[in-house]
Amino acid sequence: MKEKLIIFLILLSTIVHAQDFDSIKVETKIIVDKTVLVIPFNTKVYNNDADEAIAKETGKTFEQILNYLRLAFDQHLIKSLSDTCHSISMLSSYTVSANEDLQMIYSVSNYVLSDAMDYKEGKTSLYLKSNLASEKKSKKHDTGSRKGEVVSTVANNEDKFLHVKFTDDNFIKNIAHQYQIDYLLFINEFEILGNYTNPYEVGKNEHTMLIKVHYSLYNASGKYLFGSFATTEYKAYINDITKISSEYFPLINSQIINNIPLKPEIK
Repeated sequence: MKEKLIIFLILLSTIVHAQDFDSIKVETKIIVDKTVLVIPFNTKVYNNDADEAIAKETGKTFEQILNYLRLAFDQHLIKSLSDTCHSISMLSSYTVSANEDLQMIYSVSNYVLSDAMDYKEGKTSLYLKSNLASEKKSKKHDTGSRKGEVVSTVANNEDKFLHVKFTDDNFIKNIAHQYQIDYLLFINEFEILGNYTNPYEVGKNEHTMLIKVHYSLYNASGKYLFGSFATTEYKAYINDITKISSEYFPLINSQIINNIPLKPEIK
């Protein structure tokens, strides 16, 4: 009798575990059949208040810091995009043709300050709220240099972002056709800005540094869809660029990707 009871309990346990296993839903990765071409920021449109502190701690030159942050941001963005859709990096392709295309894009890019858009899911009409027609050439972005490093000199405008425009209406269409993509994501400017308003925090090196990335999104037809900036903060005593890129770039990227009008389909 005791043996029969033990056998019964074993069978019951097996059935319960089998039911639990059947109830587990296997997660299906969501991939959208859309492709995004990422155009990295031009090295001339870069502003980093943390350069000197990073250089002092790491021994890297300003150019090395710039190149590292540029490549790291591009790689993290491509990785984040790949979790949702297909993506192409012009910076990481390491081909002569891609580099030539990138330099050509930079040569015809016109940077202007524009009102940052406020995206609200489901209201696609907001994609069209651009004031580019009323912008003047006087707002065009200027650049300067500091110790051999090219930096930006854009005025501090909290509600503005650096937008990119093209005089040739067919330019984006041609690029989209060449790379067979659905969207072009332009990273227009990369900034790390120090907050020096609190002397006590600055003295203790506990003030915040703001990472601010300006971007514009176009579709394959050349239509301007969205433009804004993404931000996140870290403490000024963090001068490890590997830590900055691995911990804080994904926070920036999630904000950018959320404003790409992708419609996920479960595959």
